[in-house]
Amino acid sequence: MQGMGGAMMVPVGRLLLLKSGTKGQMLAAMTWLTMPGLLGPVCGPPIGGLLTDLYGWRSVFLINLPIGVLGLGLVAALIQATPPDKATGAPDLPGLWLVGSALALAMTGLETVGREVLAPPLAWGALVAGLVLGGLAWRHCRRVARPSLDLSLLAIPTFRAAATAVSLFGIGAGASPFLVPVLLQMVFGWSSTESGLVSFGTALGAFAMKPLLRRFGFRTTLVATAVCAAAGTPAGVLFMPGWPWWAMFGVLALGGLARSQQFTAMNTRAFADVAGSRLSAATSLYGTVQQITPALRVVLASGVLAAAVGGRAVPGATDFAWAFGVAGLLVLASAPFMARLPPEAGAEVSGHGSTAGKV
Repeated sequence: MQGMGGAMMVPVGRLLLLKSGTKGQMLAAMTWLTMPGLLGPVCGPPIGGLLTDLYGWRSVFLINLPIGVLGLGLVAALIQATPPDKATGAPDLPGLWLVGSALALAMTGLETVGREVLAPPLAWGALVAGLVLGGLAWRHCRRVARPSLDLSLLAIPTFRAAATAVSLFGIGAGASPFLVPVLLQMVFGWSSTESGLVSFGTALGAFAMKPLLRRFGFRTTLVATAVCAAAGTPAGVLFMPGWPWWAMFGVLALGGLARSQQFTAMNTRAFADVAGSRLSAATSLYGTVQQITPALRVVLASGVLAAAVGGRAVPGATDFAWAFGVAGLLVLASAPFMARLPPEAGAEVSGHGSTAGKV
């Protein structure tokens, strides 16, 4: 239930911003949309670690209650009610069922195969069923007039490149915030509070995005930051118990700078060439892609780590090196999709090459 609600919030918020501004204002709008989303990664590790040490792990769930109440109050006060768009027609219920079932079963299989959470036949059966339903969902969405996921949007080069790159980049780069706290606690013996205070350095660095895009444009910025993030993601391999906390914090903060730049640029570029009439469908498809990556990055990191550990009870630093290395390679794999873009891609949005209409 929490996932169903959360999965709708970001696409709807993004759609409100995209429809309320011009192309030239899109970068500023996406930057503002990204900033609040970074409060969680910035505040979550230190607050979560402190609550866990003081009151136990269950206490971290209670902090959602006052924040949720505040969010409801702000929506009621600031967001105007809008009538439904009757021109869109009835929802694609068969498509919704196929897509939702395929994703749910596939993720269940990926999360449980080889982990002894479910009986092996059930885990593998869920994965296979998810893949089969995914194929049927793809076929359905390409045949109906108003599908639940408009796959024809993938014909737009900038949207297709962004959706593909954000998947690869998100899975690889997102593994680091999962692996670093586990490394610091299981190998270095740090407390939850200590590891949280260092780990939140990953989220710092989202405040110098826009000047880079204006100076270098989308393609150059995205390729450069993807390479930097690919080099920074395996940086956890270098961490040793004798390292001072500020050195670890600095390394993680630099990696966070590249990741935040990358996500803001990709989220903006994805909609740069999408017509206004198709923005709703585009946010739905792009949001679906984004919702898959958080689970896949944990599956990737924990799966590689478990394979490296083998039958041993406690992982070592070398085991984490394998997980960090694989994550970095996946981040690097996103760069070719960005390099294929023409140099002027998204120029109307980024302002690259223009001296007028600065936002």
